[in-house]
Amino acid sequence: MTFESPVPILSINVQSAEVTPGEPAVVHLAVRNDGTSAVAVELDVAGLAPDSVTLPGALGPLASGETAWSSLRVLLPAGFPASDLQIGLIAHALSPVDGSRYGRPATADFVLHVAETGLLEASVPDDVFGAFRGRFEIRVVNRGSEPQHAELSASSPAGARVHLKKRQLQLAPGEVGRARADIEAPRALVGAPRRVPFVVKVKGRGAPVTVSSTFVQSPMISTVVMKALAMFTTIAIVGTLAFFVLGKVTGGTNTNLAAPVTLATKPHLSNVGRSKGGNSTGGGSTKSGSLAGQPGQHGAKAGGHSSGGS
Repeated sequence: MTFESPVPILSINVQSAEVTPGEPAVVHLAVRNDGTSAVAVELDVAGLAPDSVTLPGALGPLASGETAWSSLRVLLPAGFPASDLQIGLIAHALSPVDGSRYGRPATADFVLHVAETGLLEASVPDDVFGAFRGRFEIRVVNRGSEPQHAELSASSPAGARVHLKKRQLQLAPGEVGRARADIEAPRALVGAPRRVPFVVKVKGRGAPVTVSSTFVQSPMISTVVMKALAMFTTIAIVGTLAFFVLGKVTGGTNTNLAAPVTLATKPHLSNVGRSKGGNSTGGGSTKSGSLAGQPGQHGAKAGGHSSGGS
């Protein structure tokens, strides 16, 4: 059974809202029963596709003069163009007899402001160089015609710690925002430079913008230094072995050359013998002189002339 009433028995108050395509938005509303008897309320929406809005269930029953607060959920597809949508909210009174709609429905209009999306650009250096930590800058540009609030976050799948000096940027249309950051990771002792990946995420309206980079971290002792040390060690070992072998060869040569020096000292011993022989006879002096070489021979002749004189 359907009841008709010339005047609405319900009133609606609904707030306009901003919605970002691809993200859910909540629209708050209130429904009041202005009738004289309790009644349940059913809501409907005009101006949105059925799959873009989720309505609450039936409200009430509401006693006379009672207000119910509720909300509906709006989700526009990603890529929906920026615009202002005029949406109509309709409230139907339900019959307490069979639950059918009766009376004149109450309506209220509200605006859904669809925000710009995909207009934030973010960039970081392709490679960040450092030892214990690397420092870099995040650059964010608002390419849209509306102000943008950007939230920054960063992470590393390799377990490095990324520290952001700023986590939020408020950007006017066309403005360029910058945020300093640094990345820190355990440093290797030796080996080649370590490459540590990390990502920076910038969240404005719509889907977040993600950019990636790599922290190129030098070890405590580089490969070049290790090669230089290995080369120096090799040269030192070869030099030591060469010095040792050369010392052995030189020592053996000196031993062989010492024999003539020993023979050269024999004339000195003959001279000693000649001195002793000179005290006795001239013949002994002549024999000693012959052993001493040519000088001794001259001495022998001189001694012979002296003996003949006697």
